[in-house]
This record gives sequence, C-alpha cells and structure tokens, in this order.
Amino acid sequence: MIGSLNSIPELCIWRQVENRFLILFIPSMKCQLHCSYCGWFQNLKEFGGDKLEVGRDLKWFEWLVAFNPYRPYTLEITGGEPLLYSDFSDLVAHLPWLCNWSVTSNTLLDVSNITNRNLNGWTASFHFKEKKRFFDNCKILTRSGMKPSISMVVQPDRVDEVEEYVKEFTEQNQSVNLLRELNPKVDWRGSKEWNRLELIRDKYPHVNLVDDDSIPKVYQFPIFDICTAGMNYFAVIGDGQVFRCYSDLVRGESMGNIFNFRPFTEPQKCGKPCLGCATDYRQKKWNEKMILEVGHDRQQQIITQM
Repeated sequence: MIGSLNSIPELCIWRQVENRFLILFIPSMKCQLHCSYCGWFQNLKEFGGDKLEVGRDLKWFEWLVAFNPYRPYTLEITGGEPLLYSDFSDLVAHLPWLCNWSVTSNTLLDVSNITNRNLNGWTASFHFKEKKRFFDNCKILTRSGMKPSISMVVQPDRVDEVEEYVKEFTEQNQSVNLLRELNPKVDWRGSKEWNRLELIRDKYPHVNLVDDDSIPKVYQFPIFDICTAGMNYFAVIGDGQVFRCYSDLVRGESMGNIFNFRPFTEPQKCGKPCLGCATDYRQKKWNEKMILEVGHDRQQQIITQM
C-alpha cells in the first residue's frame, strides 16, 4: 500500500550531517536499443539482477510522496532507458523546491514536453543509431534551455567511426564525452586504440576522454571492506525497490521498498566487487571522508562483522 505524506517517518540521523541525498533513479530497466556492448544488461545477466522480480511502475505523484523524506535530493536518472517511463515529464515537472535532477538517455524518444525546471544536466548517449532523430532531439532540448552533452561508448574496433561522429558533433559546438567499452573481452591497457582516442581528444575542441576509476581499463573491479552507500546515496527502480548502490542492484540485493526502508546512519560492511558505475565511484571521496570520521576502532568493528 502506498504511503501518504502524513505517514512518512521522521528523517534519519544522517540528515544532521549532510543536507542532500543522491538517488540513482532507474524508472525503467528496459531499453529499446539492446546494444551489444551495453554494460547494464551485461551486468544484470552476469551478477543475477536479471532474475529480480519487478512490479508495476509507480506513478509520478507516488514518487513525490516516496522521495519526500529525502528532501532536498538530487535524482540521477538513468536506465535502461528512462524516457520509456510514461510519467517522466510529469515527475521532473513537479519536483519540489531545492530538489534537482540530471538524466542520461539515448534521447531518441519524444522530448518535446519535458521541462528544464531544476535540471542539472542532460547527457545524450549516442549509440550509432538513428542519427537524424538524435540530432533533431538534441536541437529540441537546446532550444528548450537543456543543451545536452553527448556521450559515446567506444568499442576498440570502431575508433575510426567514432572520430567521424566526434568531428560532426564538435562542428555543431557540442561537447562530447568518450567512454571506453567495459566487458570481459576488452583490455585497454597500453592499446593503440586508446592512444588513438587520446589523439582524437587533443584534435577536437570540447572532447573529454573519460580516464578515471569509474571505467576500469580492464574488466576488474575493486573491493571495499566498508562503504557509505546506503547513507547519503542509494538506488531505486521503477516499482520502488531500493538498493544500497548500483552494484547491489545488478546483483538483485534489495534493501526493501522506498516506503519502508531506512538509510544507514554509518558505513556498512561490504566486501563485494564495486562494479562499473560512475555514480558509485562518484561517491568515493565522500566515502573515504566519512569512513575516516568513523574512526579506526569502529572501522575494525564493522570489518569483523563480515
């Protein structure tokens, strides 16, 4: 049963320490493209999240009730393809004061009725398909005050093709983020393809080659003994199931439902691979800071619980 504004519990102790939640919001786990290199579907299949039982999508007004205890919050909206969620435009149009959102989308569905209210940024992920529609929608977003930045997942055997698109995008004054493909068969370490991407980055304006821990050069992932995920940051899918982080989501390890779960008030034991998700890694510095504040003795107590 969906809760009401009056039934929502008091805010957790964590809110006294930090004043914003980051919510990784995946309103649809589906995507119309089914790209062969997609890490999302690959991770779900490999780590068991594809067996997760998913119920009906919550309506936009139900999400406003569900998210209310975490105000002010930032929604990091991704997928799957988030625009497949039928209430997308209504939800972002009604976010409350001081709450904001950003989205990563293939930007091939209807964007004409989406507001730029409270928008942090729109990442248009180009997948070498339906170029005209992609360009047209980017123009619609730009005219609406939502000029997107473009991202491309680069496969080693498509570097030449990538450069052609980069040239075309930058000639239209678009910024481009190049993200290396991440799957078990690809190793970017010392590769000539990676060197080519560095040359492309240096040759064209407004090109960023993502080269940090959020996308490892090889399909290997770090393991942390303890982690702050589930405190200031959690993931939630369209039916309201909550997960400590993206990695727990693709493992299908739910913390409960958005209407009954409680965020943690201190770091928790982990000991599991931290998979390839930029939102997870974005919390790394905050994670390290909070773990240090817990103190060495408490860290050891948490670790021994594993």
